[in-house]
Amino acid sequence: MKAMVAVFSALVILIGSSLTVYAAQSSLPGDPLYTVKSWSEDVRLSMTFSTTDKLNLTLDYTHR
Repeated sequence: MKAMVAVFSALVILIGSSLTVYAAQSSLPGDPLYTVKSWSEDVRLSMTFSTTDKLNLTLDYTHR
């Protein structure tokens, strides 16, 4: 039973976090979720290993 509660709690946290990051993608500076958007962009950039992909991602962020 404890394992089931732990798995359910982990799923709720994971889904809730994902929905928050998704909702933050259209936020602008000054919006409450803008820090989440900025953090998610930093994480995505740090997980990109190809130099070309990093450049394209940075250009995409700059364009937006």
